[in-house]
Formats: sequence, structure tokens, C-alpha cells
Amino acid sequence: MKLACVHSSAPNAVEAFGLLSERYTFVAPEEADAIVVLGGDGMLLHSIHAHRHLGLPFFGMNRGTVGNGTDLSGFSCSPSMRDFSKGF
Repeated sequence: MKLACVHSSAPNAVEAFGLLSERYTFVAPEEADAIVVLGGDGMLLHSIHAHRHLGLPFFGMNRGTVGNGTDLSGFSCSPSMRDFSKGF
């Protein structure tokens, strides 16, 4: 499964992107099977709006200030990310 990753400019999101980039190889959204979104609800909604034409699933990770719509909080999500990237 090919993953794209987009993130907000929030320091937590930028840091998480750096850490995830050390573990995973991301592709452009147009080449991906799914999009990982790092940030809060606003970033998740923005990303869905910007990339909805691709018809891909979105995986939100709460690295912003509001995260009611994002799936996981903190950076302890790497096992779930591995399962997701394997098509779990």
C-alpha cells in the first residue's frame, strides 16, 4: 500500500512528519492508496476537501489543537500505522 502524508504547520505535526518519514516512504497524494493527515480537525477537513477528487481513504492523526475527528492522539500510533500500511 502506498501512503501519502500531509501535515499542518503546527510544531507537533511537523515533528511527527519527520519521525514518520524516517520509518515510511511517502508518495504524492495522486500516487497513493490512502492519505495520512497529521494535524487537527481543521487540517483533516482541509485535506479531505483538497484531495476528495482522488477518492482515497484518509487516516487522521491528532497532532494539532483540536482532534475530535482524528483517529489517534500522540505519537504512540506506530503499530497501528504499520497495520494500516499493510492493508489492515
